[in-house]
Amino acid sequence: MIFFAGPRSSSRRRGSTRGEFPDDGLAIITWAIVCRVTTRMTRSTMLEVLREDYIRTAWAKGLHERAVVIRHALKNSMLRSSR
Repeated sequence: MIFFAGPRSSSRRRGSTRGEFPDDGLAIITWAIVCRVTTRMTRSTMLEVLREDYIRTAWAKGLHERAVVIRHALKNSMLRSSR
């Protein structure tokens, strides 16, 4: 991944010719894939975390939705998805 997204030599010509990717094409594709995977992992772990007991307890205490999601669920889902 670093190979494709890393810095390129400035001596290469910019743009593309027929049948070639532009110089930044592989970097854009690589970062799009990374963002997609990260988003899917975060979403799936977030759905798992929202079913946990401590989240239900936070809801029962009357915390606002934003506080529950950001303070409790998002932090713990990011910990799980970074493993």
